[in-house]
Amino acid sequence: MYTEYEEERKFPIRSVLFKMVIIIILIMLLIWILPASLFNGGSKEIRQNAKKMQDAAITHYQNDKLPKKENKLTLKQMQELKLIGELEYNKKSCDVDKSYVKMTKRSDDYLLKTYLKCGKETKTLESVVGKYDYCTGESVCLKKEEEDENKPSCSFELTGELGVYDWYRSDVKVVLKTKKSTTGAKIKSYGISTKNKAVYNKDDKYTVKKDGKITIYGFVKDSDGKTNTCKVVVMKDTKKPTCELSVISGDKNTDGVYTSSVVVGFSSKKDKLSDIDIYGISKTKEALYNEDTKITINNNGNHTIYGHVKDKAGNVNTCKITINKKSTSSTNNSNNNSTINSGYSNSVITDNGGSKKSSSSKSSSGTYKPLTCILKVYRGTKGSNGSYTSNVVISFKNITTHGTKVTGYGIGKSTTYSKNSSYTITKDGKHTVYGYVKDNKGNTAKCSITINKNSTNSSYEYSKYINPTYSSWSAWKELEYSKSNPPVFTKTALKQVEDLGKRAKYSYKYSVGNSITLSKFNVVNTLTGQVCKGYDYYRVSSVTYAVNSSASWKYAGLVKNNTTPVESVGVKYEYDHLDWNCGTCTTPNIIWRKYTRNYYTVSGKSLKSGNSTINCSNVVSGKVRVANILRKIVAYSQKRTITTTYVYKYRYRTRTLLKNGYTDYKYSSSSNDKKLIKNGYKLIGKIIRK
Repeated sequence: MYTEYEEERKFPIRSVLFKMVIIIILIMLLIWILPASLFNGGSKEIRQNAKKMQDAAITHYQNDKLPKKENKLTLKQMQELKLIGELEYNKKSCDVDKSYVKMTKRSDDYLLKTYLKCGKETKTLESVVGKYDYCTGESVCLKKEEEDENKPSCSFELTGELGVYDWYRSDVKVVLKTKKSTTGAKIKSYGISTKNKAVYNKDDKYTVKKDGKITIYGFVKDSDGKTNTCKVVVMKDTKKPTCELSVISGDKNTDGVYTSSVVVGFSSKKDKLSDIDIYGISKTKEALYNEDTKITINNNGNHTIYGHVKDKAGNVNTCKITINKKSTSSTNNSNNNSTINSGYSNSVITDNGGSKKSSSSKSSSGTYKPLTCILKVYRGTKGSNGSYTSNVVISFKNITTHGTKVTGYGIGKSTTYSKNSSYTITKDGKHTVYGYVKDNKGNTAKCSITINKNSTNSSYEYSKYINPTYSSWSAWKELEYSKSNPPVFTKTALKQVEDLGKRAKYSYKYSVGNSITLSKFNVVNTLTGQVCKGYDYYRVSSVTYAVNSSASWKYAGLVKNNTTPVESVGVKYEYDHLDWNCGTCTTPNIIWRKYTRNYYTVSGKSLKSGNSTINCSNVVSGKVRVANILRKIVAYSQKRTITTTYVYKYRYRTRTLLKNGYTDYKYSSSSNDKKLIKNGYKLIGKIIRK
């Protein structure tokens, strides 16, 4: 007999196929019903949102907002502070109360934990935050991943006309040099670019043609697939610095002629790129970098004053100003002079003021020639016996004229007008060094200085670098910049430009708010009663108070009270102003002027104030003022709505170089001179005498 059991046994494959179809349909239904996040994009979306929270937290926790121990902000609090907008996950809002960021202080850094909950999905990020060399300004930033020591490496070779302080005065050729990684893998591809985006175009040369600072990036990839990036900052400045001279002081008549001594100085000396390195001011057209900033003109005539500037790239420029001086004063005779400072003094030295004259400054007729000069020791170490034990640098103290123009000067052992403004004595012995000057009238003058140098007992030479001297830094100034065109961030000896990054910027719209009320002490009636003579009486809610008739109100300062202040016999208030110094608040603090005076509680014939009691010896019939508390509107508050935008900000400050640094040399008979070593000098070596 043919049965159903036999039929099922006869066609088993039909049952299997039917079950497979059912399973496939169920899977498709699940894919359609369940959120896509279980299969692909959801995890990416919540990870991106968590990263947004992390970045916003780092923007918030900067400088004084860094916690001493630990600080936690919920997502709701972050939104109230306008640090971040609403976060969505699968088109639904995330949990603003359970999601949070937490910054915890550790020994040398911070641990930033970010927790985000959106529906049933959660994401946790833990990152180390600290103040690292690569952070911008004084802010904290994420710690970078540790470098892989097995990565390939690269470096650059730069060719160009190099000035000083690593600035170039010409086009700079940048060549990428590649090396093998430590594993022995070969460099497979490489590239060079001005953008920090990996490119492997097998270019290894780039020429910097534009002035300014530019970062060049090199990219290398080895045969193991590992990559690395190197970079170099190229600084190029081919533009001359600028300067201007102006009259600092001096009396001038209507014709523009000066009738008094004239002080001329720099009104500006600037360089847009590499900054001013050295400068000077003199009556010589040739560059004289004496670090003087002003010069005084005393004698009559036309005077051309020159300013000389050189930037850190070595570019130079000159500015000038012409002064016409004509004084009718009887004191302005031939002894008045103008001083050309050769490098180290702004004082005016006159021919008849007791200064040392040069040997050739007097003619046979007994009159003074219009030229003098004085030399001085600019640098040197003098021993206890008066002899110098180190190299001695001689320079001009000043050159003095009577209106003529200096056409040549020099310092040496023999006549020289090479325009050198210093001479160095290196050998032991007695040396006479001469200074020579000449003017456009053919006059010449010679001055001298004698130096004894004796380092025969000093067999060892030491040196110490004396740091340059700078003015104080100016106050920081903050400015906004476009993200697509940021300024050049730099830290030099004279200028610091720091990136402050993304910052919230708030704008406010104000409207009238609630009324501001004061519970004012108000006298409504007077009664006749027995009072202590010399006191004013007040009755408030069946309690009587007394105030000395001569007592005055004393100002107690400004106080904040956002509710309703209540006056009394001894306290009164006056509305002062609204204080918006409350961050991103929507209503301001209310500030009041507070006044106080002493008062007593009346008990029979006694007046009591704390532990003090006054017995009234003279009771008279007088008036008792009856008072109550009356609420009164004294002003209206404001409220504001806040609009938040985000901007990029940077700050900068500058200072000026007051004195260049130099290397100072000293000599000793000991190779272990503890006094010199204690003062920071280092042994160079033994002196070899020929």
